[in-house]
Amino acid sequence: LISSSEQFIFFPYLFFAITMPLFTVMYNLFIVYYRNENDLKNYSIINITSLVGMTAGTIIGVIYLKLNAYGAVVGRSTGFIMIILIFISVFIKKYGLHLDKKSAKKLLWIGFPVLLYIVIGQLSYSIDRFLVEHFFNLADLGVYGIAVVISSVIEIWIGAVSNAISPPLYKLIRDDVIANAEKIRQILHLQYLSVLVSVALVIALAVPVLKFFISPLYQDAIIYIPILCLGFLG
Repeated sequence: LISSSEQFIFFPYLFFAITMPLFTVMYNLFIVYYRNENDLKNYSIINITSLVGMTAGTIIGVIYLKLNAYGAVVGRSTGFIMIILIFISVFIKKYGLHLDKKSAKKLLWIGFPVLLYIVIGQLSYSIDRFLVEHFFNLADLGVYGIAVVISSVIEIWIGAVSNAISPPLYKLIRDDVIANAEKIRQILHLQYLSVLVSVALVIALAVPVLKFFISPLYQDAIIYIPILCLGFLG
């Protein structure tokens, strides 16, 4: 696979498939930290700014710079990484940086399976683009990349909803899972309903978005968008 187009495969796809999990781990750490500290302000800011960063990066890379699939991958990943780097810098400036070797050894031992899981997950998430590039051509990959970018709105929405409902959901489970069973069920039903609505909206709006904002060369992306969107229901 790599020998067929070594430079193209390694950068940006394989490069960001390796680096994105590292920053995703940091993002999840911030999410958990702010949630546990009841810091609603920073909890909201990191969710909103990461979404804005990924969206802005994608728009700049695909629409303004016209870099097609390359712009989609680099723009979305760079936007996300820059936001997380800002949060890391602010956190270090506020609390400092200290290495506790004894604790670090235990945490690395506990966290390695999680890191491995995320790396494998990100590679699996990107493997479809590897296969498209390998078996087809760059033009087909560009079309498929546009479809992935549009359908990824659902992924971002699912993550935002999940982060929003997690605190009250965990509180209900912790207090009394049996007594709060109906409330828990209602929250989960609301989450599933929001996913269904987001899938329907993205599929419905895909045609006008492609028509008015995307080059005519990529209109065939509509073939892939419904399939990719329905995949989130699995």
